[in-house]
Amino acid sequence: MDMKTSLEYMQKIKHRNWESDQHIAKIFFTTFANKYRFKNHELWAFDATRDFSRKVSATYPENWKKYVEVDPRVKISKVFNKENYKLERKEEEKDLLQEYNEFDI
Repeated sequence: MDMKTSLEYMQKIKHRNWESDQHIAKIFFTTFANKYRFKNHELWAFDATRDFSRKVSATYPENWKKYVEVDPRVKISKVFNKENYKLERKEEEKDLLQEYNEFDI
């Protein structure tokens, strides 16, 4: 809530985020993937430094369409695996196109 503007107009008014079309940046950290499985992995956490957080908040309004959009009801590990699968498929496709020869049957 924008308290100053709310008091001024005597109504509840929310902050507007005009640059990024009402989207916000969130930084995710996960140890759920199989290659990161280790004892007590649920105890590990990520706390972004102040510089990193400020850089993300400064660049996000300009480049927000480049980032992955996450549905709040879906696990981040599922989104992560889906994006990895897409990248792997693109690499496989490039390899297949280079090897393809329509005259060699």
